[in-house]
Amino acid sequence: MKELKVIVVGAGIGGLQTALALASDGHNITILETAKAFEEVGAGIRIPPNSLKLSNSWGVDFSNVSKIPSMGNRFLDWKGSVLLSVPYDDIQSRYGAPYYFLHRADRVRLLAETAHRNPKIELRMDCKVASYDFDTPSVTLAGGEILKAEIVVCADGIKSAVRDRVNGRTIPPQDTGDGLPHPRPRKTSA
Repeated sequence: MKELKVIVVGAGIGGLQTALALASDGHNITILETAKAFEEVGAGIRIPPNSLKLSNSWGVDFSNVSKIPSMGNRFLDWKGSVLLSVPYDDIQSRYGAPYYFLHRADRVRLLAETAHRNPKIELRMDCKVASYDFDTPSVTLAGGEILKAEIVVCADGIKSAVRDRVNGRTIPPQDTGDGLPHPRPRKTSA
């Protein structure tokens, strides 16, 4: 397989995992992140066994991070009644890895630390992409520097600067359906 030069725009979970996956196949990756430093933002997130095994294969080490294993999922209605309960007692034996909960900031930190150690990955912070050239493919940074690659991956998140350009029209962020919305009763005054 030909060794490709890849630019990944965005160093969130998606961008960092993309970079680690491509680097593990021998490609040279440049990650461009707008932020000057990683911040402690986010909340608790899940890491299912398949994602944990992939992360481990890229060298991500979860041993020294605060995490708890999931014992299962319970789906409740707005009154707190259980709609569905899915126990995870045998998750490790069935899928070969545990199902963890941890803080999003810890996940990003672990991925970034792993990317920093990988000689195939260059992680550049404080790099704002001003424009994209899909024909070249290349990106122009706010300071005027032009970076070229065979592939540009846009993983710049919910405030994506390129989503509308790729789609040819404005597309606002949309609910993915991962939550289970339940109508809540309105409070009435007594």
